[in-house]
Amino acid sequence: MKPPMEHPGLMRNALERMLAQFEGGKPAWALFTTFTFSSSFFEGNVLPLLAGMPLDDLKGSKVVRAELNDALQSVRALVVCDRSSNPQAKGDMRYGLLPVGLEAGRFHPKIMLLGGTSADAPNRQALWLSVSSGNLSLSGWAVQREVVGITGVTRQHSDTLQILVRWLQQQARERIALSGNANADAEGGITLLLEDILEALAQPESLAPERVGTPTLHLAWPPVLAGETTDLLPALTRGESWERAVVVSPYWAGVDMLVDKLGVKSCMLIPAPTPEGVLQRPTSCKPDRYDYGHFRDDAARASHAKAILLSRPGAHALCVGSANFTTAAWSHGDGMLSNVEAMLRYRIQGESPWKEAFTTVDMPPAAQQANDPDAEGAPPLPPFDAEAVCDWRARRLVVRVRLHDGVALQTSTVSIGASEALIDVKKSSPQDFSFPMTLLRTIKSFKLRYTLASGVEEYFTGLVLQLNASEDLLGYKPRPRLSSVLKLLCSLQPQQKPEAVRKRVRGEGDSDEEDGIEDESTALSLDLFSFFQATFHMRRYFESHRELNPYDASSPFGPVVLCRAIALQQADSDEALIMRYVQFSELLATIEALPASNAAMACKAELSATVREELKDPEKRVRTLLGESEAFKRMFPNSRASQRSEMMISWFREQVSVAHG
Repeated sequence: MKPPMEHPGLMRNALERMLAQFEGGKPAWALFTTFTFSSSFFEGNVLPLLAGMPLDDLKGSKVVRAELNDALQSVRALVVCDRSSNPQAKGDMRYGLLPVGLEAGRFHPKIMLLGGTSADAPNRQALWLSVSSGNLSLSGWAVQREVVGITGVTRQHSDTLQILVRWLQQQARERIALSGNANADAEGGITLLLEDILEALAQPESLAPERVGTPTLHLAWPPVLAGETTDLLPALTRGESWERAVVVSPYWAGVDMLVDKLGVKSCMLIPAPTPEGVLQRPTSCKPDRYDYGHFRDDAARASHAKAILLSRPGAHALCVGSANFTTAAWSHGDGMLSNVEAMLRYRIQGESPWKEAFTTVDMPPAAQQANDPDAEGAPPLPPFDAEAVCDWRARRLVVRVRLHDGVALQTSTVSIGASEALIDVKKSSPQDFSFPMTLLRTIKSFKLRYTLASGVEEYFTGLVLQLNASEDLLGYKPRPRLSSVLKLLCSLQPQQKPEAVRKRVRGEGDSDEEDGIEDESTALSLDLFSFFQATFHMRRYFESHRELNPYDASSPFGPVVLCRAIALQQADSDEALIMRYVQFSELLATIEALPASNAAMACKAELSATVREELKDPEKRVRTLLGESEAFKRMFPNSRASQRSEMMISWFREQVSVAHG
């Protein structure tokens, strides 16, 4: 058990202490939950720690980002955040991001859960947990005062965490199902990762023993999720008699009622100072009922810490974590909102752990009452559920919107880029909207504009979950340029060792520096001679290196990368579609001709199916052009257009097959 901390840099320190519990300082997986989320901070400061890369080495270059993405292949990570807090869209780094939401509450827990091979016992899996007040953001990790507790995962923690992880699994599956394919592969492999976390939590040998001083984990779980409410206050008090409470919180609501439920004789409130360093007491409470104080050290520092200490002679209960001192966090049903929260409860004997932590002050002036009915300091909850997925295999981008019961809106629209659709504000059932997508650009967010009954216009920005996307689309790897791929393939010689070829590729680079519609990877290549030369060299090379799997997606000289390079080319003209048809036809014949072990047959079948799907649209247009060709009409005057098209297509396929023996 690691005691709660609140010193500067504690969140990074907490993660580093947890990482030290795993072999090589690297866990196998990591789950982070947070209310607000800054992807730029997380990707630049947290992911490198997970991957074992010193932060001082990171310069933001593409080379370093590529190395980090490679390192993250062995550390699977998932971040779950609240969708109402306007989370920042993720960058081009290898991890999963799942925004979730509640109709009448916030997803507010701040948890880090890590699992992997134990540093102390390499034959054993270890699980470590931290619960804190800090969000995954610069302010949460480097600016504000926060509090965090660290512990090995015990049976009690496991039982509690499984409730949360199962709900997250349900949320992930429902999101993926929007695509119409419940088995689609979501970015970050989030459903598989959550399954593995549940399996790890269910393994008794991975759990830490219960010891004196080990904290217990408690969730605030709204009734809409659990069937019956799970409040934090009973978990904290345990039905015991306590004499005094000290409450630390940046936000307050229902203070008098909550203190009544604590049943204490006296209570000290520790509010957070304003940005100007001024202490203000909570509003809407009996001010002379309480003592007031501030942190003894660095009193004017911005504070986001959340904790309650209950005391009686010789015994204390300390609860630290994500819950502000509000009814939304501590007493569901007594306020407008009911949050998901997480707290660690420590049982402490003897002297108070906070004996020298605070300085008593006179009653501060009342705080200015903000337009924040539940005093959580968060954006207003949207009056709808809105989620989006982009299935790259099905080429389908879908946004689903469901208005909450009783919501009165004047108008509402959903938009992605220049495309916009009108939402029926009278309809309470889910509404699905399909938007155009391009193979060349990843769409990461969508926007809802809505006008309230009062006439006030509001905006909501949601994030798009990527499904069945290739690694270059997600930014994990550079996009392949067809010209570079063909050049490499044409230079292949059977005597060259595969690692030497890979090293040459890494040294020369095989992609443009910038993504986008105009990058060179999308430029149309009309060089069919080089293309057929390239497939010839590919077949010859794999015939000479049968130890290789031709369908390895990471191979820079295999059919997978060639398929991707063809697909990335623009196909906005008949000439381009004809070229695409010829290239994919030759690639399909090459795939059928390449050697493959039994283990690689599934990958071969999947790639063949992908190429056949890519051939459908070009072949349809080629058939039309052949049927309309004046030259073919003169050559075959007594034939129908469909007959001429089929005759030429069959002849072309026969020639390609003959070329491959």
